[in-house]
Amino acid sequence: MIQGQDYKLVKKVLLPDPYPANPSMAGQEYMGMLPKPYYGIQEILHYFHYGGFSLVLDGLQNRWIGNRNPGGMGVAGEGGVARNLEQELGAILVGVNAYLTPEALSNDGHLGSDDVDISGNSRSNQDGYKSAKVEKKVRQGFEAHWDWMDVIVIQLSGRKRWSIACEPTIYLSNKDQKRKPTQDELQHYIHSAKYRDVTLCPGDVLYIPRGFIHNASTVDFDEFESGNYGGVGKWDVCPTYSLESQKNIDGDEREILMRQYLAKRLNGPSLHVTFGIEQSCEGTIESLIHHALHSYFSIGGGEDSVAITAKSCNTLLLTLKQYDVTWKSILHHTFAEIARRKHPCDNPSNRDTGHATCIGSVTLRRSVPLFLLTSNESRDDDVEGGVSDLQYAALKRTYLTALDVVASLFDIQKTAQFISSHLLQPHPEGESTFCFPGYSDHNAIYCPKRLLDFSESMLSEYKDAMNNFLNYARENFDVALVRMNTHGKKIRRVDHDRQNLNLRFVGQGDWSG
Repeated sequence: MIQGQDYKLVKKVLLPDPYPANPSMAGQEYMGMLPKPYYGIQEILHYFHYGGFSLVLDGLQNRWIGNRNPGGMGVAGEGGVARNLEQELGAILVGVNAYLTPEALSNDGHLGSDDVDISGNSRSNQDGYKSAKVEKKVRQGFEAHWDWMDVIVIQLSGRKRWSIACEPTIYLSNKDQKRKPTQDELQHYIHSAKYRDVTLCPGDVLYIPRGFIHNASTVDFDEFESGNYGGVGKWDVCPTYSLESQKNIDGDEREILMRQYLAKRLNGPSLHVTFGIEQSCEGTIESLIHHALHSYFSIGGGEDSVAITAKSCNTLLLTLKQYDVTWKSILHHTFAEIARRKHPCDNPSNRDTGHATCIGSVTLRRSVPLFLLTSNESRDDDVEGGVSDLQYAALKRTYLTALDVVASLFDIQKTAQFISSHLLQPHPEGESTFCFPGYSDHNAIYCPKRLLDFSESMLSEYKDAMNNFLNYARENFDVALVRMNTHGKKIRRVDHDRQNLNLRFVGQGDWSG
């Protein structure tokens, strides 16, 4: 197995201040990973127990189906749970990861999490290093961060201490909006106490919406429960299920056995799994509007005329007609800019009101459950994959509200600035374009400066193109929804084919039978 690909050995590291190699990173937390691709079992155990490294297994849906029951509905493995969640939630994809973190013990005969550095070297042999008793030992694999997907955490064994912000840093964060939190953002939550601490015990489940800063660590729970970590709250006590407490259980033997089982798993390393509910841009209101635009230009009578010719870009490489910029492409970028536009709900330190007021541009980031049936005959709660009239009506209202938001916010200058910024600062994961459903490189805008030099006639054409589309989109919600569902099924089918290939490779069979 390859470290960094099949599994990871990771550990939160705090860079020194000053940090001459990169002064902008001084004093900040990062996830560190061991450098070599191959480690033996004994080496892994050494880094885990003595180095404080966490063991991470990504993409378990590609490795383990589990056992189906005779009815074929329930499955035990993480891959099976992920597929069930996809169906139940209407998510594009659900990914599964597992995290094993060592216990955090004070240095009374045990090596602590600082005794092996990020390169795997023993610090006990380094000049000036002394192993001392640490009163507040913490072992943590990752720095504080937020995710672009909704996350369900299930604690399987041991205990883990979580700190979760009570407000999002980026409201309903898209994948391309994910970034490292700034020090000011982190300090805001710490000093304003706008976070909640909770200890997950075996069997506990935690839900973290996208955009909420969080971190997790094991602590010395003996020290913690004695009050050395600042007090024990109501969400920090794990049940012990003593024989005396079992007298209060009404004779349910299965429940007694389960409680005994969970109580035995309180101590030792922490093991939890996460289910990442991935909507990305394919499963949002923004996506629905993109699909409506595709429909408008393919069957709705929209004329995709040229807004900027390639020759006018004054770039020798872009003189081919295929690089002409059309109004369709500009409108796509306008929707993306509005969805990602800075909003008061994206600035917690200035937010004085609750989430109920988070409307406007962030409406385009809201999730859309896929595979909703649109005809009146199909919209029945008894139909598998169907949706009630109330749910359908609620989604349509949100869609129409988002179109009103677009009508009030579209701006050709902001669109041009957005494109320029994106071209100059590509996404850190290497994506060359934003996620536009059905988008291609030939729709990209390679000379956004021409948009900034727009004339009155060009501005008039832009407004006409947008208003004509909005009139069409308001009357064709079902068309956009069907198109979006079709696109989502294609994405899911491709991913499931890849999963099945991986499952067969590791001897798990696949979902075909």
